[in-house]
Amino acid sequence: MAQTVADIIKVLDSIAPAELAEQWDNTGLQVGKRSWPVKRIRVALDPLPEVVAAACKEKVDLLITHHPLIFHPVKSLDIDTPLGGVIATAVQHRLSILCAHTNLDTAAEGLNDVLARKIGLKNLKVLGEPRDPEMVNLVLNIPASFKDRIAKTLTGIRPAAAGSGHPSVFYSPITAIDKPDAQGDPDNEEAPGGRKDGSIRLEALVLKKSVPNLVREIKKNCPEDLCTYHLYPRIPAESRQGLGRIGDLEKGMDLSRFAGLIKTKLDLKSIRVVGDPEMAVYKAAVCTGSGSSLLGTFFSTNTQVFITGDLRYHDAREAEAMNRGLIDIGHFPSEHIIKEVLVERMRKRLATVGEEIDVEACRLEKDPFMII
Repeated sequence: MAQTVADIIKVLDSIAPAELAEQWDNTGLQVGKRSWPVKRIRVALDPLPEVVAAACKEKVDLLITHHPLIFHPVKSLDIDTPLGGVIATAVQHRLSILCAHTNLDTAAEGLNDVLARKIGLKNLKVLGEPRDPEMVNLVLNIPASFKDRIAKTLTGIRPAAAGSGHPSVFYSPITAIDKPDAQGDPDNEEAPGGRKDGSIRLEALVLKKSVPNLVREIKKNCPEDLCTYHLYPRIPAESRQGLGRIGDLEKGMDLSRFAGLIKTKLDLKSIRVVGDPEMAVYKAAVCTGSGSSLLGTFFSTNTQVFITGDLRYHDAREAEAMNRGLIDIGHFPSEHIIKEVLVERMRKRLATVGEEIDVEACRLEKDPFMII
């Protein structure tokens, strides 16, 4: 069965869930139609006119970009403007354009993880506000005869019921536990709740926001007077989703050497560095794109240097005053590295559906800044 734009949106959502995007952002389908078939996909950083024109020439069906084509509300659509021309060209050639922006930055194993690992950081933690969904343990006590029916409900309910675009339920193993008697003997069939009663306990780890829908589904499959449930808070694990990352260097070194190492690993012609060149660096923070909004968070940590793009003069002065280091690698170099990674992940996920879909990275883009 041919894959559609809607199918690819679900695949991308499994990599970078749409709900992780910042509120000010505009991610998802920018141009096109969800029912259009997809045989060829290209991945780019920006939906530039030349990128879109090349995709149309190659008869590409879907262009996935990191930066949105439409960011601010469009009041009019003049096809003589760059934006209008891109939209007109895409529609004329039935090219859909899909964006994964801050959701791809924030996601576990997303852009920030890729950059942090590429420059050699280990033991990664989230720098900004954690964005992991709140989870709870749902514990059910039901008659054993309803076990299969309820287990199917717990393991089969899907996002539509929870109003999300991806699975709303995460599961711990389902176990059957016979109720013991007052002395703790589960073999006493005469005791209330003993084996004769046949009650069992089902447990599932679920999104807190999905509980109302889950309970409604459960009640459809088990009489309310025979089914009781309790919710228990989940002890949160270390967050793996959020903007920015903090990590340890494999081996401590001074700021000057660390900056040179980053320049080499990212194959950059130049970088901008702020701070004492002899400063000892053991921990570093990264934020892809423009990371100045996380400077305050960086200063509140015990991290010595912050790597990002688009830093300003006053950011540098503030870092000097705080005796910290900054390394500006540029916006483009901090983000274009995700293209090949995303291509590989898309290929692996699409291979499971049995359809041959051509997924490649766009080779046309380059940093708009030149070093002269």
